[in-house]
Amino acid sequence: MSQAPPPRSAREAAHLLLQLCVIGVQLRSRGFCLGELHAEDLDLHEQRIRRARNGLIRSSYHRMLRARHRRRGHDLSCVTVGIPLSTVRRLLREWAGESAAEYLYEAFEHAIRQLASGQTSQLGEIALITYEIGRWLTIEPPTDFASEAGLGVGS
Repeated sequence: MSQAPPPRSAREAAHLLLQLCVIGVQLRSRGFCLGELHAEDLDLHEQRIRRARNGLIRSSYHRMLRARHRRRGHDLSCVTVGIPLSTVRRLLREWAGESAAEYLYEAFEHAIRQLASGQTSQLGEIALITYEIGRWLTIEPPTDFASEAGLGVGS
């Protein structure tokens, strides 16, 4: 039995979520969605997301998940960015642990509600989600002001 990898930071999980959103939006534009996924369905290599090769091996399990998704229908997130809210919540928990996942999920859900309201027409889906998560969490590391100012460390 393999051990689960240690939880990632909230920032790393946010980056993975944003990558997943790009994939979801591309799929949605073609009339598809990501559906119900688990972390083992995705291959994370150097902070990049790809479909895991073992994902197709679990085909009977995936058929069951697809049938459940069809029965439940597409939720607001699935319609907006091609990823069901249940998948987002599950992946965030598997990637970052419970407390970070709930925090990120709340920011993501807020962004989805804004997108669905249509009040943000000038921003694209990814830009708005990045903005909203960035309001809740510093996604990019802070600028190193010492190096920008030409202040050498140890000078």
